[in-house]
Amino acid sequence: MSESEFTAALFVKIGVVTAIFLGLPVKQALVASLALIICYRYVIARALGLKVMDAMDLNTFSTNDKAVVNSLSMTIVSQSNKEHANGCFGMLAKTHIKMRSKIVKIFGDLYYKEIPIEEAMNACLEFLPPQTIKNKADLEDFTGRELGKVFALNRPQWHVFVQQNYDGEKALVIFKNHHSLCDGISGMGLTLQCDDTFDPSKVLKAGRINVW
Repeated sequence: MSESEFTAALFVKIGVVTAIFLGLPVKQALVASLALIICYRYVIARALGLKVMDAMDLNTFSTNDKAVVNSLSMTIVSQSNKEHANGCFGMLAKTHIKMRSKIVKIFGDLYYKEIPIEEAMNACLEFLPPQTIKNKADLEDFTGRELGKVFALNRPQWHVFVQQNYDGEKALVIFKNHHSLCDGISGMGLTLQCDDTFDPSKVLKAGRINVW
């Protein structure tokens, strides 16, 4: 969120609270203002069919506009076609609401809005043209460019690139996500799930993982 947008939204909210205090006795105005500050996002979300963005996710957007808050993981898997990739990541989108949600901004606040899974997959799954990434040098160049690209809010905050025939008959899968979706370790886990031979018991153990 840009500084100008944050400032404009803040002035709107201050104006509403000021109007309440001008129109009501102090005690009533205090109660009404507190209730408004605490509940207004949930009222808006209920009325418009949205989901309020929680504080942890919201903090990932409260940064400098030029800051990179994306993470990226990759793996080489047995050959993957569109049907296979759609099946793997479509299954994840069915079980994780943020993978099938775009972001809506209202008065400076961010909300999740669900979209059809097919629409999410069309926006988030991309098969690269043949020979786009041929070796490690190409891979470093490609990921370096993509990592810094900002996600538009009108789409889910993740993207999968698939390069077929990267290593012989195998496929390269690159999973990019905004940090509001999940952390880096969890993104790696999501990437690995696109391989039919994925064994969760082999994944590095961590004391606690913040995801979803």
